[in-house]
Amino acid sequence: MSAAVQVLSRERLFLLLLLAAPLGLWVLIFVAVPPTAQEFPLNDDWAYSKGLFAFARGEGIHYYRQPSMPLLGQWILAVPFVRLVGESHVALRLVTIALSLVGVCAFYDLLRREAGRPPDDASFTTAAFVFNPLYFLLSGTFMSDVPSLALSLASLASYARALRGGRLAWLAAGVALAILAVVNRQNAIVTPLVFGLLLARDKVLRRRGPWILGALLPIVCGVLVNTWFGARSDAVPLSVSVPAASQVLVLGFTGTLYLGLAALPILAFRPGIGSWWWFLIALVFMLDGVATCFMVGNELFPAHAFHGGLFPYLENMITPWGTLESGNYVVGDRPLMIGRTAQVVITAVGCVAGAELVERTVARLRGGALATPLLLFSALHVLILLVSPTLYDRYLIVLVPGALAVASGIPLRVRWKAGLVVLVLFAAVAAGLMHDWFAWNSARWELGRRALARGMPVDAIEGGLEWDSWYAPGPVASKGGPQPAPRGFTLAFNRGRFPHISGRYALAFSQPKNAEVLDSQPYRLWLVPGQWDFLLVGQLGGGDVK
Repeated sequence: MSAAVQVLSRERLFLLLLLAAPLGLWVLIFVAVPPTAQEFPLNDDWAYSKGLFAFARGEGIHYYRQPSMPLLGQWILAVPFVRLVGESHVALRLVTIALSLVGVCAFYDLLRREAGRPPDDASFTTAAFVFNPLYFLLSGTFMSDVPSLALSLASLASYARALRGGRLAWLAAGVALAILAVVNRQNAIVTPLVFGLLLARDKVLRRRGPWILGALLPIVCGVLVNTWFGARSDAVPLSVSVPAASQVLVLGFTGTLYLGLAALPILAFRPGIGSWWWFLIALVFMLDGVATCFMVGNELFPAHAFHGGLFPYLENMITPWGTLESGNYVVGDRPLMIGRTAQVVITAVGCVAGAELVERTVARLRGGALATPLLLFSALHVLILLVSPTLYDRYLIVLVPGALAVASGIPLRVRWKAGLVVLVLFAAVAAGLMHDWFAWNSARWELGRRALARGMPVDAIEGGLEWDSWYAPGPVASKGGPQPAPRGFTLAFNRGRFPHISGRYALAFSQPKNAEVLDSQPYRLWLVPGQWDFLLVGQLGGGDVK
């Protein structure tokens, strides 16, 4: 067997393992929480799936006053599945999982062909991407983050192949994928911009019409669709903002932590002098974050930026209580998953890993290695994140491919044992977070549907953000204006959005004061082992519960 054939065989084996490993985890999760128990939206899925289902029924485009992105790319891809199996949240989940694997293959291809990594190094680096908890969690939703990122990576890989071989077929594929990405989420405009920058370096192709059109067409489509989207009364388009000093610091600090942790499996931990300077700076920021435990806010980091000093990470997907829920979106107290000691350890490890990643990034810049698709993709996204009016943890997944590309390149024999341990830990945490998110939601929705079947009015139940949003009789009310007075168990976060809910009953993690338990549904968690009960509670004496 020739050397070229051997390399090709190894690549196919590596790719097979990279696809089989996450699929194995998904099978395990779906066995533990069967698809029949997963018919519910997660996070903002309620709006995205509501809009898609109406679109698939031929009722036009509706955004229900929630999305800040057009979503047309993932809707176009998901419509055939909806028409085939019906209006199913599980089907949409499977669409996102399939797209996430497309992103995995594209990332591997970019590492091999554009970053020049050997098969074993590219595979190990891709495994860190596969099991990144944010990427894995978002793959189990119908949120726009993973579909947009996967389409962008697939487009970049196609564009890169087109430039390398001069083939119009790959150019056409890159254009089609880029258009799907940019009409789905605005930040995907970075993809054709990266292609344009790479094309400008080719003295022959940059003068040819089809190649120039390949860069311009997705950009024009993105601008036109975003202009149309911004004029709609049922959408909530995002506006850019001039970055304040605090936002720059928050992005720099938390971004370094997140990306350092993301690259942890492939870092050799041989920091030099430069990285230790960054480590000291990061520790100063960490102490400033600790101060938010005792202060309403401070000059560097506003109190709302973090979940609490010793766990200085941006909100939305991963919190000390698990996935999404932190006391704002569902009634009651949820079991704590990450205690203070673990928070300190995670932050310290993030500082060390982030320090080495910064040093490697500086070394790459000095070596002139920025002009690769993955690094340009991440660099341009930093600029977008700086002008974003909000900053959630899931927004940072667009930086992960570039960070992993920077961290890769260390000989695998230096780090494979420790890296493999971290990869297994990543996979366990990602699968645990996803399972537990499914598990308690399955109990919540089973309880709620039982209550509705017994005749309980849906507008009397405070079921949490997703429940309230899914059963809302019309578009979600504006978030602005004065805070309405408490109504029964209604959450402060939901009062202005759902004025029709009386809150006489609630679906709750725990029993509130002045409440009686009317029904319960057991569920099991993996990361906080044991059986727990989700509760349906009602008011005692008919009065409001404060």
